[in-house]
Amino acid sequence: MRFNIIKEIFKKEILELVRDKKNLFMMFILPILMYPLLTVGISQVMMASIDDMGKQEIRLLIDESVDKDLYTYIEKSKDRNKTRSQGQISIYKKSTDEKYIKESIKKEDYDIAIKREENNTYKVFVDTRSDKSSLLKERVNKILDDYKDTRVKASIKSAGLDPKNTLNPISYTNESVAESQEEASGLIRRIIPFMLIMGILSGAVYPAADMIAGEKERGTLETLLTMPIKNIELIAGKYLSVAFTAIISALMNLVSMGLTSYYFYMTASKMMDGMQMKFDIYKMIVPIIITLVSLLMFTLVISAISMCVCSFAKNYKQAQAYLTPLMLVTMIPAYASMIPMLKLDSTTALIPVVNVVMLLKAVFFMEVNTRLAGFVLLSNVAYIAMALAILSKIFKSENILFGSGEGISILNARRNIKPKSMPSINDGILIFALEFVYLLTLGSYIQVSYGTVGILLSQVMMLGIVVLYSWYIRVDFKKVYSLNKIGPKKALYGVLIWFVAFIAMGALSLLIMKLSPSAKEIGEQLNKVIFGDNMVLNIIAIAVAPAICEEAIFRGFILSAFSNKKSIDKKYSDDPSLREGKTSIMERGSSFGMYRLLEGDKAAIIFSGLLFGILHVYWFKIPTTAILGMFLAIGVKKTNSIGASVIGHFLNNLLALIVTSIGLGIMW
Repeated sequence: MRFNIIKEIFKKEILELVRDKKNLFMMFILPILMYPLLTVGISQVMMASIDDMGKQEIRLLIDESVDKDLYTYIEKSKDRNKTRSQGQISIYKKSTDEKYIKESIKKEDYDIAIKREENNTYKVFVDTRSDKSSLLKERVNKILDDYKDTRVKASIKSAGLDPKNTLNPISYTNESVAESQEEASGLIRRIIPFMLIMGILSGAVYPAADMIAGEKERGTLETLLTMPIKNIELIAGKYLSVAFTAIISALMNLVSMGLTSYYFYMTASKMMDGMQMKFDIYKMIVPIIITLVSLLMFTLVISAISMCVCSFAKNYKQAQAYLTPLMLVTMIPAYASMIPMLKLDSTTALIPVVNVVMLLKAVFFMEVNTRLAGFVLLSNVAYIAMALAILSKIFKSENILFGSGEGISILNARRNIKPKSMPSINDGILIFALEFVYLLTLGSYIQVSYGTVGILLSQVMMLGIVVLYSWYIRVDFKKVYSLNKIGPKKALYGVLIWFVAFIAMGALSLLIMKLSPSAKEIGEQLNKVIFGDNMVLNIIAIAVAPAICEEAIFRGFILSAFSNKKSIDKKYSDDPSLREGKTSIMERGSSFGMYRLLEGDKAAIIFSGLLFGILHVYWFKIPTTAILGMFLAIGVKKTNSIGASVIGHFLNNLLALIVTSIGLGIMW
């Protein structure tokens, strides 16, 4: 790897970004302006709303059934609690019934009403659909509470007792043990992590779209690849450029947010009637360093992921469409900082985005655990390595990087689709999205409602989705689903490939359980929900059905969608050269008659495996199932038969079923 080449690519990309005024504004100017405009704008809107509410009349309807003393008290005290945000109370006294009161308030003839019920109880009517309903209730309830206290004190005095000592035999005050800087951080700890994450994301996606999809559209990426530059050098130069701009954008966000917070901090200090808010900046040095490091790691992760996503786009506009789901997926876990009871622990420290957000929240809480902070940093290093490995595979795959530009086949009329067609990458992504949404919605409902039978039905319906889609786009079922005979050697290969995957999954599972003991408890609870008492039904629903249905989806349709179409055609040409070489550990000493992995196969194996892991939703299942998916995909590619992966998947689920059944005491 030549660093001078990387440096030149880096300079080229940065200069091109700087020349684009739109990118310059989005990455550098907008972050500086955003926080002052947001904070000042929101505060001005709130002040205007308060002034507006203070000018509005509060129309209070009092039924004639209300006690005369209470009515007199309300008349005398109607202006006592008037504030800037609470306007003048106008009293209207009428003899009414409950139906009239409700209709009048709904018609906005009155804002609030009081009516006396039996046993000297009172009912307050208000329309909770109104924005000011809570303020109205608070205002009227305060008057009623004051009247009640007045009556109680009068009764106590008439008995010859001291109302103060009788009603309040003890007195107490609340004193916070938090230091002033902790109180200050507590005001902003929930919203700032989210805003920082979104600021970094916006700083990464625009340059990524321009450097990858934009160059595809301009035709300059092909020129770069024809030059005497290694793929790793090109990736490194572009990646550093995206990361650099995202880091600058993050720093701009941080500086702008810091200056805005300092302005409001100083303003609040002056408005506290001489009370000074003490803030020790030296105690914030370590938290600030941790914040910067964690933001740097997240920036590197999101930059690599953004480049991966943009690699599938044909042009800049399409890249923006692809990046929108990425922003939504990132935004949802970023809200974790606003969940009160969620904290940084061994589980959240391993979840992407959530770990960085929770670390930032811990920094603002002044509760940074160095061990957990280390977990966050190490996990992000692993995610960076994974993303860069995927990006490297993408740049080596012409099918992905410079695909035929095929869109989503199902958008075309079926009569216009050529028979014996192959699914495009977009078809593969769409099928995954459909299956994922189905599983989270209708599939989950069926499984929860019908238990083991529901799992079986859910699997069959998932298979139905992909088969119906395949029929509509007129695919070659034999090629797409690798529906070829599997002999004893290939079947044995399927068993061996599963066994290697099983060892890798076991080691990773032990690591996950050690880092996050809660994952084991969650897994045990899931098993209790999934497994029924009928062992035969368990085997069909949990071992047989997934081995057929999920393999058809992932090692059939999705694997073919991500594969190089030429390599698939080659394997059906019976070319003996495709079986040359012993590339697998399990092939040493015997040729096994297996196929070699061809161009684009490795990328297809990785992507289909990752999607297979994501389908299992729970974070502690994703890594292990992704590994299983990749090994099963290797089995399909090496044997050219989906039978190898069906055997491996069946054995994996059957073994898990047997072990779990013994633990749960389910009889065979």
